[in-house]
Amino acid sequence: MSVTLGELKNQIIRNVGDDPDATGTDIPDEMILDSVNAALNAILPSCWKPATSALTGAASSYALPSDIFEVQAVWDADAKTFLDSAILAPGEPTANATGNGWFLYPYGYISFYTALSASGGTLYYSATWDKPTVDSDVIEAPAYATTGLALYGASYAILMRIGAQSRLGNYKTRIDSGTPEDNPLLDYSTYLLKRFDIEMSRLPRIVRGVR
Repeated sequence: MSVTLGELKNQIIRNVGDDPDATGTDIPDEMILDSVNAALNAILPSCWKPATSALTGAASSYALPSDIFEVQAVWDADAKTFLDSAILAPGEPTANATGNGWFLYPYGYISFYTALSASGGTLYYSATWDKPTVDSDVIEAPAYATTGLALYGASYAILMRIGAQSRLGNYKTRIDSGTPEDNPLLDYSTYLLKRFDIEMSRLPRIVRGVR
């Protein structure tokens, strides 16, 4: 079942310890939205959006898609094979049976030892998730990742409170209030990140492409 931005924001607020329906929260909506966007990026190593992009025409270098997170594989349409990735180090060039290989250089481009033919090829890559802007927007990431998103989002959302407490020095006036380094919110933020890591480790593993 799909989740909307508004529903995810409310789950984040509940994880923070506030009640979105009764007491609300003092965390600005902009900060909650930032936390959602940060969470959508944080899940990418284990939960990404599969995508493809056409490498059109004969060329030795192509601009990468703006939403790319990681290259998974490159298909050479003329040779009808997946190309190997290169290691940019002295004595370490690699190429498959076609004598060609790819590498990410310069920034924002994928380049090849030998230019692809006019047939071009296909770039298989993991893409970033679309970022929602209004509460009615549906979260593009799979619904099974919602708990992980809410855990990471809550950890991120309370950074503002953590910063405020560190500036006010709430724990520097009385010994029974804790040492100057103590900050319960910081501990809670770290705990949420640990729960996030555990939650993401339980999700189905997406098979990575040929590298």
